[in-house]
Amino acid sequence: MQILNSLFPIFAVIGLGIALRRFGFLTQGSTKSFNEFAYFVALPVFLFYKIGSAPLVGNTATSFFVTLLVATLVAGIVAWVATIVMGVKFGSRGAYIQACFRGNLAFLGLPVILFATYELPESQRNDLNSAVLVAIAPMVILYNIGSVGVLALFNEASESNFSWKTVWTNMFLNPLLLSV
Repeated sequence: MQILNSLFPIFAVIGLGIALRRFGFLTQGSTKSFNEFAYFVALPVFLFYKIGSAPLVGNTATSFFVTLLVATLVAGIVAWVATIVMGVKFGSRGAYIQACFRGNLAFLGLPVILFATYELPESQRNDLNSAVLVAIAPMVILYNIGSVGVLALFNEASESNFSWKTVWTNMFLNPLLLSV
């Protein structure tokens, strides 16, 4: 039942969005605007506030971070090798690799944790949520740097004309990266 209680609110919001689009309440333009607001404003502000106010909780956060880091590195390496073995064209490799290693911690992982820990005693819930937030912060940095890097490295333009300036500009203008 705990899993259902954790996932239901997330899928209910997704379902509501689908229904609102289907019945014409939301247009493609308004959906795009809401998504941009969530990505460029709401989520960075939320992460900045929550991470900034989370107490450091040591070993638990370190364990979460190491687990996330190892899983990310393994997924990235496996994806990189898979693009070569499967013969994915050069310009598509970056999208494939970053889709494989980049977790969706901020949009899905964090809400699942927050809902899953709701019934725990407050001190335990706060400690666990703080540990997760502290572990997520460096992963958001890694995801964004890694994603910008592989997308810049493996695109049709970079096959013949790679630009470090473009890579650095894209990295340091990323709102999630700036928020953490």
